[in-house]
Amino acid sequence: AMQPIATGASGNLFGMFGSQLDLFGDLLQQLETAVAANDLGAIAAIDVQLAALRDAIDTNRLRSMTPVAPVGGMMPTPEFAAANGFPPGPDDLAYKGAAFDVIPLIKELETAAGEPFTPPNVLRTLNQQLAQSVAAIDQLDVHDYGVLDSSVAMVNVVGTRLPLLTVKNIDRIRLAIADPGQPDEPVVWLLHLPVDP
Repeated sequence: AMQPIATGASGNLFGMFGSQLDLFGDLLQQLETAVAANDLGAIAAIDVQLAALRDAIDTNRLRSMTPVAPVGGMMPTPEFAAANGFPPGPDDLAYKGAAFDVIPLIKELETAAGEPFTPPNVLRTLNQQLAQSVAAIDQLDVHDYGVLDSSVAMVNVVGTRLPLLTVKNIDRIRLAIADPGQPDEPVVWLLHLPVDP
């Protein structure tokens, strides 16, 4: 059985990050409603929650850990899995390629989201590209072998790229709240990437 490494007093770190992404999505919806109603009090309250959420995302710790590990040891290699009754599936190679391909796209989004004057249409285009990539990954029938074979890429996405992108996106949104004249285009598709192991 595969178990999260982050257990004990610290709790399930990656499960917590999944909950933080859910909260981020909820706050974005609340913010959209508050902005449409010009409810300044609600906007200010959401800003406080966004600040707390940003501080709670432990990017350093997430980056230093792996989402899953077998009980009592390290993850098996794909070769070991194949030799023990878990051969490659027809979509496994495509899944591995897609997992690695999404990393530079998320990096590009990180950079764009971190620049306060990135035009909204640029972020919108990158959002759409990420949405298409995630949708393509979702359509693949990945087997256990494929999960193991792509684990390096997915650990990088879930443990490093996605937390950093989330933090930069929160910073961008809070900047837009503080200065309504700033362009803003939330990176909403990060909410659709896999987090839970």
